[in-house]
Amino acid sequence: GGPMTKVKVCGVGTFEDALMCFEEGADAVGFINVPGRSRSVPLEDIKEMIHRLGPEASIALVTMENDLKRILKDADFVRPSTVQTYHLGVEDIKVLNEQGFAVVKAVAVDRMSRMADISADELQGLSREADLILFEPSKDGKAGCLGIEYDPGKLLSKFICHCPNFAIAGGLNPDNVSGVLEMR
Repeated sequence: GGPMTKVKVCGVGTFEDALMCFEEGADAVGFINVPGRSRSVPLEDIKEMIHRLGPEASIALVTMENDLKRILKDADFVRPSTVQTYHLGVEDIKVLNEQGFAVVKAVAVDRMSRMADISADELQGLSREADLILFEPSKDGKAGCLGIEYDPGKLLSKFICHCPNFAIAGGLNPDNVSGVLEMR
């Protein structure tokens, strides 16, 4: 068959919710550590949940941090399998990979202008280094962890052609998810 669809539930806030996600068939969960966001979880709590879930659980630490040293410190502390970043470039992603972390590079696409926050050339370079490119809608200059509903086909079709390995996030629901699966 075609490409395999995987599910990561992001914005998980409790151990019980993370466990339920895995029991219901999720491939991964994401713990957000973005101060000021409603679903942000303290690093100490994330570390404890990762420990309790065990080494076989696929866990993403979602961060909006733009300082590589800080991200490395946080990732070394909580030990996720993956770091999801919004602001790091190719060289920083290489460093995270060298430290043993898979990297999801989130790319914001403005819902109104349909413009990405990076160029097509940058996107191609990032897709060679990151394990996955994650497209997410942005609104009013804000990106990440917003849960904005949108039409993925209209918004993202001109970007996914640059990425052999990509995911789509934000505002997915029963009405628009079938269109997402058809994009592949």
